[in-house]
Amino acid sequence: MNESLISPFNLTHPTAAQSSLFASAAFARFDPSGRYLGVGRSNGTAAVWDLETRARIRSLEGHVKAVTSLDWSFNSRWILTSSKDWNVIKWDLASQCDPIQRMVTIRFDGPVLSASFHPRNSNIVLALLSSGETYVEDLRRKSRSRVELREIQQQKLDMIFPKWHPLKSLIVSTTKEGNVLLWHSPNPERWGAFAGGFEEVDENVEYEEREDEFDIEDEEEIMKRKMKAEDEEVDIDTIVEDTTRCNIVLDGIDAEDEDAAWAAYDRDDVGEFRMKIIMQEDIDE
Repeated sequence: MNESLISPFNLTHPTAAQSSLFASAAFARFDPSGRYLGVGRSNGTAAVWDLETRARIRSLEGHVKAVTSLDWSFNSRWILTSSKDWNVIKWDLASQCDPIQRMVTIRFDGPVLSASFHPRNSNIVLALLSSGETYVEDLRRKSRSRVELREIQQQKLDMIFPKWHPLKSLIVSTTKEGNVLLWHSPNPERWGAFAGGFEEVDENVEYEEREDEFDIEDEEEIMKRKMKAEDEEVDIDTIVEDTTRCNIVLDGIDAEDEDAAWAAYDRDDVGEFRMKIIMQEDIDE
């Protein structure tokens, strides 16, 4: 339908520019609260704008080439920027100074097209290089690592547009051939789960044979036990709770789900964060 024929009083979607910010920006992105705006520039800098005051309140100066992407943590405390200078920088907006001092610099082997936080943990970063290589960088002290998402059935794939699943450690990406790839954390199969009475071990252990383990039982005694078991009444009314497994669900996430637990909430990511407002006049002084 032609929008010119629609009553202007019924429009709910944005159709007109409300204001303009002179930010010299190559791109911009809202924070999760919607109050702040992060902008990236081609000169290697980035900035945070307060939409209530229409003022720049933070400067991020750390790259030497164009900023290619900007991402917010879910509580708006951390910002992640990537650049053609081969670096990804994590910034802490709780810093009281301006320009903000970089917190972590992640160096790659080529220009970085995009970088994003894991939705639930700002210490896990997904980065896409201009070469098509995609990496998961884990900044946590106990599990510091870098993993490349590259090979599928021994084939090298150039990926584009990798994105996190909002809840789990799943990634979706596309390839230049048009395929959509779903990435997960494969877990080794525990064969003991398919056979009752068997216990799976991670290393060899010495087996101790019971004295009567391989004794031949009297068939008549075996038949008597079976007949006795069949005569016992089965209680189908009483519900017995399984105390061996306790599922703790937080925000719809099963705590025993290994994929979910892999990227549990970081303590610095929980709770409300309020940014200190530093006005442009204070920065110039």
